[in-house]
Amino acid sequence: TPPPRPPTLAERLAQRPREAVALEEPGAWITPEDYPEDSVERVEFGTVRYRLAIERDGDVDHCVILGSSGFEELDERACDMIEDRARFAPALDASGRPIRGRYEGEHRWTLPFRR
Repeated sequence: TPPPRPPTLAERLAQRPREAVALEEPGAWITPEDYPEDSVERVEFGTVRYRLAIERDGDVDHCVILGSSGFEELDERACDMIEDRARFAPALDASGRPIRGRYEGEHRWTLPFRR
């Protein structure tokens, strides 16, 4: 028997109650071009874990660092980019009404290849 497939975006959006659902792949929120040049020069890299507070309209209210990359500039850049770019279908209560929600994730800063 094949393993169960993960639910599609449409299936996740139909659930009630539900947590906030990212409308695009979280990996698209931060691009290699967003890597701080100073961090590249200092050879800084690492993984930052974060929690987002999501408004009833699906916008990100704020970002909190749960686990640092070890470099403040990378942590701050991650939250800044995510707050600007992430969009969500809001969390819903059992009646299907939008409510504030949260989302937790991580971003791995990997040094861009340079010649």
